[in-house]
Amino acid sequence: MIKKVNEKKFSAELANNKHVVCKFFATWCGPCKMTAPIFEEVSEEIKNVAFLEVNIDEEEELTKQNKVEVLPTIIAYENGKAKEIITGFRGKTDIIAFVKRNSQ
Repeated sequence: MIKKVNEKKFSAELANNKHVVCKFFATWCGPCKMTAPIFEEVSEEIKNVAFLEVNIDEEEELTKQNKVEVLPTIIAYENGKAKEIITGFRGKTDIIAFVKRNSQ
């Protein structure tokens, strides 16, 4: 399950979960729309990670803090710190590999 978060909820999720994967997206972004169902599937399959999403148009400050410049951007966090970033459209195999290598 993916939680749509604002800045306050984002900080709480990072504080309360060892492994967090967050997708930064925009409703007008084509590659974001293509990534959305894949990210949802992965969130249902991998249970030891908190999956979040941030709408960049609603959370501009959070977007700036995380230096998001390309959409979609998926960031893996461990113990509250960014560990790895991938950008652009990625297939399910790539996203699963990304999540798994950042949640061990």
